[in-house]
Amino acid sequence: MKQLLITLLGLLLLPIAALAGSNYNLNWYIVDGGGDNAAASASFKMGVSAAQSAAGEVSSPSFRLKMGFWYGAHTCHCLHQGDITGDAAIDVFDVIGEIGIAFSGEPDPQDPACPKTRGDVDNNGVTDVFDVIYLIATSFSGGPGPVNPCGG
Repeated sequence: MKQLLITLLGLLLLPIAALAGSNYNLNWYIVDGGGDNAAASASFKMGVSAAQSAAGEVSSPSFRLKMGFWYGAHTCHCLHQGDITGDAAIDVFDVIGEIGIAFSGEPDPQDPACPKTRGDVDNNGVTDVFDVIYLIATSFSGGPGPVNPCGG
């Protein structure tokens, strides 16, 4: 019985003896930086963040990924300019919707974080015949995309 206890004690101490001979490092990693939540006065502006390693946006033709919990704080997002129908494509249906807005007084949709309505594709403050012409050029003849009121 005594020999069994000594054997069990030896087996229990074996991992401790193995660890004592090894050279281990305990690394300390932190998550910090990124993002921006502005604190400002008349003379100074300071961006602050807490526990965020990355903030921003990455995209492909089909997808958009927004990262970080401060992403988009105090910024402008006009992702649907010219997309009157909201189907993620600028096409003939958007041109028809644009005509209804410009000439029939139909409501001009607006995204919550965008200072302009979706129909104001030339970013001049009104939705009119010039926006209709602009959107026709975008849809059918490869003209430029809608002007981004956010400046991007």
